[in-house]
Amino acid sequence: MKILIIHSYYLIRGGEDVVFERESSLLEQVYTVEKMAFINKEGWLGGWQFFISIWNASAARKIKKKIRTYQPDIVHIHNWHFGCGPAVIRTVKE
Repeated sequence: MKILIIHSYYLIRGGEDVVFERESSLLEQVYTVEKMAFINKEGWLGGWQFFISIWNASAARKIKKKIRTYQPDIVHIHNWHFGCGPAVIRTVKE
């Protein structure tokens, strides 16, 4: 089974990042796993990232391309704040 895991890293490393890494590591022991990570920005770039996060067209295109090339059986969205935004849900569904 092929699994794609999508995650956005916060500026300050926290529990969600650790869970993402450990979960991926565990799944890789049994399945074929591809990770796709986005990194939240700081300063005015972070403000812009927050502003466009509702529909982040750039992230949606990257995810669509990854799904097309990798063809996963399952897509697990671990954290979408704010690096890729909720648009990732619609993109994966399509």
